[in-house]
Amino acid sequence: MKIIYEIYEKDWGNTNVTFTNEKSANVYADLLNKSSNSYYYVKPKNLYENMEDYIKYNKKEIKENINNAIKKILDKDTNFNLKFKNGIMPLNYSRIEEFAKNKKIDFTGWWDADNKFCKVTKSDLQVVINKYINLTEELHNYNSIKEDVYT
Repeated sequence: MKIIYEIYEKDWGNTNVTFTNEKSANVYADLLNKSSNSYYYVKPKNLYENMEDYIKYNKKEIKENINNAIKKILDKDTNFNLKFKNGIMPLNYSRIEEFAKNKKIDFTGWWDADNKFCKVTKSDLQVVINKYINLTEELHNYNSIKEDVYT
């Protein structure tokens, strides 16, 4: 981990000017304050080389973020919009999992927002299976990161 020093303007925020030396950052902020009507200040920020470095210094925060990401995927109120052949169908993880494991979609169609009836086709099952594989891999990745954090 390395500390960098960002220059911020009071009303506009980050100026996208960054220094690796705190003294230089303060000199630059003072110069800006003397030459303009705005107030500039220096804000230190941690710069990480890689994810392992970030995990090392932020275990509590990364644990919380991973748990929230997993909960969000598994939450019954989180819908994933699947692009079926005849329209977009929102489904939550448990329904996607059910359809993928049974290899069968248990409804014939749905009414979309425009009050149009959208029929389920054979190819829609593959869309559900692909989304299930994608979400399962995502959950696996989060759980493997979680194991690294807890060890």
